Amino acid sequence: GCVQRVTWNGDRLDVHGWAFIRGLDHATHPPQLTAFLTDPVTGFSHPCEVTQVHTAAANLWAMFRYQDVAPGGFMISIDTGRIDRTPGGWQLRVTVRAGDLERTAAIHAVAPGGARPMMSARNLRRADDQNRVVPKLDAEKGFWLHVRPERIQVRWLETGAGKATGALQLVDSRLGGLAAVTAVSRLGRVVA
Repeated sequence: GCVQRVTWNGDRLDVHGWAFIRGLDHATHPPQLTAFLTDPVTGFSHPCEVTQVHTAAANLWAMFRYQDVAPGGFMISIDTGRIDRTPGGWQLRVTVRAGDLERTAAIHAVAPGGARPMMSARNLRRADDQNRVVPKLDAEKGFWLHVRPERIQVRWLETGAGKATGALQLVDSRLGGLAAVTAVSRLGRVVA
């Protein structure tokens, strides 16, 4: 399978992509897809909502001459509110059923120009939120969600006339005191 793109919709992370069984033409053997998040440490899992869509880009990506994998397109909606209470990691696993075959695996590929190895984190919902959910693509784990504790929170921020002022709060008491802040532009340039 492959992740094409991810988008945040409040607490829900929508993962767009495709999954298929290699060697099976899904035009003649339509796939049924299911997905779930699993915590590799505890074994707990949560089902995810799956909407199947015909995705022509899947055929271009797969480059199979005699196999149509476009019917394996999906949009998986993940309710991150179910997993954000405890720091850790959750692996996305997809099951494809077609014909008499069934395969379950993590997704390890990203479409060219699609999602990046480190994607945008979910915005914090409240000022007292302690954990942030960050989608990642890992060579071993595949696509997974890292629930990590916040260390510093911005209490307020104002910008104007080329300057930024604000107040930060240490969330992680193990950090000690905050010595300095460095601001970086979208282009990666240090601006303060």
